[in-house]
Amino acid sequence: MPNGYDYRKEYGPHDYGDDPHRTVNCKHRCGCAMGPSTSDGPIGVDPFGECPGNPKDGKLLGGNADQRVVVTRRIRALERRAMEAEARAEELEEIDKSKKAELFRENKQLEGQLKEIQRLYNELHQALEKLKELSAH
Repeated sequence: MPNGYDYRKEYGPHDYGDDPHRTVNCKHRCGCAMGPSTSDGPIGVDPFGECPGNPKDGKLLGGNADQRVVVTRRIRALERRAMEAEARAEELEEIDKSKKAELFRENKQLEGQLKEIQRLYNELHQALEKLKELSAH
Protein backbone atom coordinates (compact mmCIF):
# COMPACT_ATOMS: atom_id res chain seq x y z
CA MET A 1 0.00 0.00 0.00
CA PRO A 2 2.77 2.47 -0.92
CA ASN A 3 0.38 5.12 -2.29
CA GLY A 4 -2.07 4.93 0.60
CA TYR A 5 -4.76 2.83 -1.08
CA ASP A 6 -5.83 -0.57 0.17
CA TYR A 7 -6.50 -2.55 -2.99
CA ARG A 8 -8.01 -5.38 -0.95
CA LYS A 9 -11.08 -3.24 -0.21
CA GLU A 10 -14.15 -5.05 -1.52
CA TYR A 11 -16.93 -3.57 -3.60
CA GLY A 12 -20.34 -4.93 -4.49
CA PRO A 13 -22.03 -4.87 -7.89
CA HIS A 14 -23.71 -1.98 -9.65
CA ASP A 15 -27.43 -1.51 -9.06
CA TYR A 16 -29.43 -0.66 -12.17
CA GLY A 17 -32.82 -1.63 -10.80
CA ASP A 18 -35.22 -3.99 -12.52
CA ASP A 19 -36.33 -2.17 -15.69
CA PRO A 20 -34.76 -4.02 -18.64
CA HIS A 21 -36.49 -1.75 -21.19
CA ARG A 22 -34.69 1.55 -20.60
CA THR A 23 -31.20 2.86 -19.85
CA VAL A 24 -30.73 3.34 -16.12
CA ASN A 25 -27.94 5.00 -14.14
CA CYS A 26 -26.38 2.99 -11.33
CA LYS A 27 -28.12 3.84 -8.06
CA HIS A 28 -24.70 4.17 -6.36
CA ARG A 29 -23.90 7.26 -8.48
CA CYS A 30 -20.66 5.81 -9.84
CA GLY A 31 -21.28 7.16 -13.35
CA CYS A 32 -22.18 3.82 -14.93
CA ALA A 33 -25.37 3.20 -16.87
CA MET A 34 -26.98 0.10 -18.34
CA GLY A 35 -29.66 -0.28 -20.97
CA PRO A 36 -31.18 -3.01 -23.11
CA SER A 37 -28.48 -2.66 -25.79
CA THR A 38 -25.92 -0.31 -24.28
CA SER A 39 -23.69 0.20 -21.27
CA ASP A 40 -21.41 3.03 -20.26
CA GLY A 41 -19.27 4.26 -17.43
CA PRO A 42 -16.18 6.20 -16.45
CA ILE A 43 -12.94 5.13 -18.11
CA GLY A 44 -11.73 1.84 -16.66
CA VAL A 45 -14.86 1.05 -14.66
CA ASP A 46 -16.61 -2.12 -15.82
CA PRO A 47 -20.38 -1.45 -15.88
CA PHE A 48 -20.85 -5.21 -15.36
CA GLY A 49 -18.27 -5.56 -12.58
CA GLU A 50 -17.46 -3.98 -9.23
CA CYS A 51 -19.10 -0.67 -8.44
CA PRO A 52 -16.77 1.94 -6.89
CA GLY A 53 -19.84 3.54 -5.32
CA ASN A 54 -20.81 0.32 -3.50
CA PRO A 55 -18.12 -0.55 -0.93
CA LYS A 56 -19.06 -3.70 0.98
CA ASP A 57 -18.04 -2.09 4.27
CA GLY A 58 -20.35 0.87 3.48
CA LYS A 59 -17.53 3.42 3.72
CA LEU A 60 -16.45 5.41 0.66
CA LEU A 61 -12.81 6.49 0.58
CA GLY A 62 -13.75 9.84 -0.90
CA GLY A 63 -12.75 11.74 -4.03
CA ASN A 64 -11.80 9.37 -6.81
CA ALA A 65 -10.07 6.91 -4.46
CA ASP A 66 -12.78 4.24 -4.72
CA GLN A 67 -12.73 4.44 -8.50
CA ARG A 68 -8.91 4.26 -8.45
CA VAL A 69 -9.00 1.11 -6.30
CA VAL A 70 -11.59 -0.62 -8.53
CA VAL A 71 -9.90 0.37 -11.80
CA THR A 72 -6.39 -0.49 -10.58
CA ARG A 73 -7.54 -3.89 -9.36
CA ARG A 74 -9.29 -4.50 -12.70
CA ILE A 75 -6.15 -3.53 -14.62
CA ARG A 76 -4.04 -5.83 -12.47
CA ALA A 77 -6.45 -8.72 -13.01
CA LEU A 78 -6.45 -8.13 -16.78
CA GLU A 79 -2.64 -7.93 -16.82
CA ARG A 80 -2.45 -11.20 -14.90
CA ARG A 81 -4.87 -12.86 -17.32
CA ALA A 82 -2.88 -11.54 -20.28
CA MET A 83 0.38 -12.88 -18.83
CA GLU A 84 -1.23 -16.27 -18.16
CA ALA A 85 -2.62 -16.36 -21.70
CA GLU A 86 0.78 -15.45 -23.16
CA ALA A 87 2.46 -18.17 -21.09
CA ARG A 88 -0.12 -20.71 -22.23
CA ALA A 89 0.32 -19.61 -25.85
CA GLU A 90 4.08 -20.12 -25.52
CA GLU A 91 3.49 -23.58 -24.05
CA LEU A 92 1.18 -24.44 -26.94
CA GLU A 93 3.73 -23.08 -29.40
CA GLU A 94 6.40 -25.34 -27.87
CA ILE A 95 4.03 -28.29 -28.04
CA ASP A 96 3.26 -27.32 -31.62
CA LYS A 97 7.00 -27.18 -32.45
CA SER A 98 7.53 -30.56 -30.80
CA LYS A 99 4.56 -32.02 -32.66
CA LYS A 100 5.83 -30.58 -35.95
CA ALA A 101 9.27 -32.14 -35.35
CA GLU A 102 7.64 -35.49 -34.58
CA LEU A 103 5.47 -35.28 -37.70
CA PHE A 104 8.53 -34.33 -39.76
CA ARG A 105 10.40 -37.42 -38.50
CA GLU A 106 7.39 -39.64 -39.22
CA ASN A 107 7.08 -38.13 -42.69
CA LYS A 108 10.76 -38.88 -43.42
CA GLN A 109 10.25 -42.49 -42.27
CA LEU A 110 7.16 -42.83 -44.46
CA GLU A 111 9.01 -41.36 -47.44
CA GLY A 112 11.75 -43.96 -46.95
CA GLN A 113 9.19 -46.75 -46.71
CA LEU A 114 7.40 -45.48 -49.83
CA LYS A 115 10.67 -45.47 -51.79
CA GLU A 116 11.33 -49.04 -50.69
CA ILE A 117 7.80 -50.09 -51.73
CA GLN A 118 8.29 -48.38 -55.11
CA ARG A 119 11.63 -50.18 -55.58
CA LEU A 120 10.05 -53.54 -54.71
CA TYR A 121 7.11 -52.82 -57.04
CA ASN A 122 9.48 -52.04 -59.90
CA GLU A 123 11.45 -55.26 -59.27
CA LEU A 124 8.22 -57.26 -59.15
CA HIS A 125 6.96 -55.60 -62.34
CA GLN A 126 10.23 -56.40 -64.13
CA ALA A 127 10.12 -60.00 -62.91
CA LEU A 128 6.54 -60.36 -64.18
CA GLU A 129 7.50 -58.95 -67.58
CA LYS A 130 10.35 -61.48 -67.81
CA LEU A 131 8.00 -64.27 -66.83
CA LYS A 132 5.55 -63.22 -69.57
CA GLU A 133 8.38 -63.27 -72.10
CA LEU A 134 9.51 -66.74 -71.02
CA SER A 135 6.02 -68.16 -71.04
CA ALA A 136 5.36 -66.71 -74.49
CA HIS A 137 8.33 -68.66 -75.99
